[in-house]
This record gives sequence, structure tokens and C-alpha cells, in this order.
Amino acid sequence: MTNYLRPLFLLAVIVTLSIEANAASFYASSRDSLYLVDTDAQTTTLVGSLGEIGPEIQLTPDEATILLPDRTGNLLSFDSATAASTGSVAINFPSNPTPLSTATALEYVGSTLYASFDQAGPETDPGLLGTLDPATGATTAIGTLTGMNAPSGGFAYDGGTMYAVSSADSVFSELYTINLGTGAATKIANITFAGAQVYAMTALAIVDGVAYTKSNRAVGGVNEQMLYSLDLATGQLTEVFDTGQELVAFTSAPLVPAAPPASTTPVPTISAYGLALTMLGLLLIAGRRLRAVVRS
Repeated sequence: MTNYLRPLFLLAVIVTLSIEANAASFYASSRDSLYLVDTDAQTTTLVGSLGEIGPEIQLTPDEATILLPDRTGNLLSFDSATAASTGSVAINFPSNPTPLSTATALEYVGSTLYASFDQAGPETDPGLLGTLDPATGATTAIGTLTGMNAPSGGFAYDGGTMYAVSSADSVFSELYTINLGTGAATKIANITFAGAQVYAMTALAIVDGVAYTKSNRAVGGVNEQMLYSLDLATGQLTEVFDTGQELVAFTSAPLVPAAPPASTTPVPTISAYGLALTMLGLLLIAGRRLRAVVRS
């Protein structure tokens, strides 16, 4: 009987690891609290009170800290496990002809933190793309986000591309790609739900290849508490689940650049087909051993 159970135990481990690897979760903030959103379980779990209102949050590469730019020009830090405050630094905004007030979008690419800075007002000018040092508050300007109708409401980097949604205060929402060398924005599509262009998408996160967003206004048929998946090719929204909270910003673990291969020799990996064949083989072995036990 022990020989019969061993393959089934191995099968259970493989299935469990596969399920855990596909779990999609990320952090989200409301007006003053931090949550963990699990799209598989469809739950929104309170981590703790931030005590601050900010347009954006960003998880650091070590996943230990949540960064939040406030409305008065500071970058605040919080423990990602408890939401306890861990520090604050003043943002040294880039020199610009118009006043800068805050960072409206943040996203790490490797160890570099990119930011969309609010230039003169969320409905009148596009944002300014730059980099931000979270330790010192120092910034470096890259260029105006030309092509956007407002500062970005959220950045998300995936597959070598920086994506952006337009500001929470913009009349209509649009999806863009951002040139990280110049700041130029290229429109992909209007963001739509059931055929209607929606209003004020405030957040963007890409987890396991799926983009998630939400609306700050119930215009175009969207629900302010609903989590939506976003088609990065068409801009179409699909309902995921009602979070029960009016969330403002999302952040997932930053992507870590892959290390260069040690050699050109291909390394075998377990594909979905390989996993399925492995599971089938284990089931066949278990079945044969079970029949042997029954016969004896």
C-alpha cells in the first residue's frame, strides 16, 4: 500500500506547486489603507492603515517596503507586512517650467524606479517622466509624456514594455506604452467596458501576464469597487470580482531581469504538456500498483 500511495503523494505535491505558481496576488491601497488582493480566491485582505492619502503605491524589489508619494511632495515608506510607517524623504522634483506637486505613477524596471510627475494639473497637461531615488528623493527628468492627455494614473512593466493608464482625473481613460528613453507615449486604445469608454482609471498592475485596473468614477457602466482585467491589445475591460473597497492604486512585485545564460546549451524545462504527461504517468503507475495490491 505504501508503494501505491507514494506516486499519489508526489502527484499531489506537483499539483499544489503548480497551483501556487499560478496564484495572482498584489497590493492595493484605498484612501488610507493597504490591502492584499488575491484574484484566485477573490479576496481583499486588510494589511493595515497607512494613515495617508496618495495617488500611487509601489512595492520595492525586495518586497519588504511599500512606497507612497503623498500630496505634499514627500515619498513615504511602509512595511509591506504590517503597513507600519518606516520613513519619509522629500522628493527633489526636476526643474520644470510649471509647478510639480507629486508622483502620480511609479514602477521599477530592475533597480530603477520610474515615475510620472504631475506638471501643472491632472486635466491640463501630460506628466513628466523621470527616475526617482527612494533613498534620497533625488530625481532625474527624462522627458514629457507627450501623447498622453494627462499624467499617468498607473505604470506597469511587462515583457520589455512600460504600459500606462491615464490619470484618475482625466475625463476619459486611455491605454498607452511609454518610451523609457524619451518619455513619449503611444496610445494603444481607449479603455472600454461593454463598448463604452470609461472614466478615470486610477491603477495598473500586471501579474502573471494579466493586467488589472479599476475606475475612480462610475461612468461608462463600471463599478468603483470592481476589479477589472485589462486587455493590453484592445483596452477592453472584463469584470474579475467586487473587492468591497474603493481602491486607488495597485502594485505587484517588480520583475527581476533574467541572468544571462551560462551556456548556449538548452536547459530542459517542465512545460504544461510535460506536467500533464508526468501526472498521467504517475496515475498509471499508481493504478497498476493498486491493482497489484487488490489481487494479492
